[in-house]
Amino acid sequence: MNRKMFINMAMKQIILLTGFIVIYSAAFAQKQQYRLVEGELGVSMPFGIPATYSEQSMEISPGLYGEIRFNIPDRHLSIGTQLYLAGWTVKGYDVSNKRNTVALNTVFDYNFSEIKGFLLPFAGSGIGLASLNESSKLYISPRIGVEVWNRLRFSFGYNITNRLYSGFVVKLGFVAGGGKKK
Repeated sequence: MNRKMFINMAMKQIILLTGFIVIYSAAFAQKQQYRLVEGELGVSMPFGIPATYSEQSMEISPGLYGEIRFNIPDRHLSIGTQLYLAGWTVKGYDVSNKRNTVALNTVFDYNFSEIKGFLLPFAGSGIGLASLNESSKLYISPRIGVEVWNRLRFSFGYNITNRLYSGFVVKLGFVAGGGKKK
């Protein structure tokens, strides 16, 4: 996927999400006890990424991600957009090459009932496109996790794309917005 296609896709997702937020907010603004929009910035650590036979070791670097979500509290759902950046270096007998992932996907989460007033478990998935060292692939990312005090979000997931880029990921994010209105 070239850069222009990636930017077009990103703009379409942002416009659709913004339209959805405006329409939903206007229709249900007086009933809400929760903030409708939240953002998240965080770091991720991929692991379990397969190496080919000729590749002997990997140096994995932490990744970065940003997410904006629209909450639908009466349905316990969140829908949003995530930008995910990750990279690692693979070393073999006579070669060292970098693998990079830039993914833009739409994420959906189901938020279970709050536990003890400060733990909010969730399960969800994302689907979108990933740019993998000059090629584009479908990107699917199921995940489970917990949000603590409406500010810290821990998640564990599996990023599915082609064989050499798929693997587990652990994420820690800081959340702004969301939660109950005061």
